[in-house]
Amino acid sequence: MSGLLINMYLKQHMVVEKRIDHLGGVWHVKTPTKHVECTDGFRMSVQVGENNYCSPKDYFAPWYDTAEVWNCNLPVPEFEPYGDGDAPYGYVPVELIDTIILQHGDIREQVNSEVATVALPDINEGT
Repeated sequence: MSGLLINMYLKQHMVVEKRIDHLGGVWHVKTPTKHVECTDGFRMSVQVGENNYCSPKDYFAPWYDTAEVWNCNLPVPEFEPYGDGDAPYGYVPVELIDTIILQHGDIREQVNSEVATVALPDINEGT
C-alpha cells in the first residue's frame, strides 16, 4: 500500500484556521480531523500537524509519511509497536494505516480521488 487512502482522507477533512491576534501575530489552529470510519464499523482517529506525532510536522504538507492514531474502537495489534497503551500510537506509517483501512473494508465515506492529483490549497485559511 502507498498511504494514498489516508493522505487523501486527511487532505479532504483536515481543517486549519489562520488566527491573527491584536498585535498582528499569526498562528494556525487545527480542529481534530474527524474519525476514519470503515465499512465494517471500525473507527480510528488519525491526526497530523505541527503538534502531532507524525512526519512531516506541518499542517500544510503535501504528503504525510507517518501519522498519529488514537481511539480505535477495536484492538489493532499492528499498531502496538508505535505506542505504550495509554498514549496515542505515534509515527505510524501511512502504508500500515491504509492496510488496516482495507482490512476493515475501506473508508465508509467516499474519498474524492481528485484531491490526490491537485496541489493543496491553504486548507480553510480564514481570518
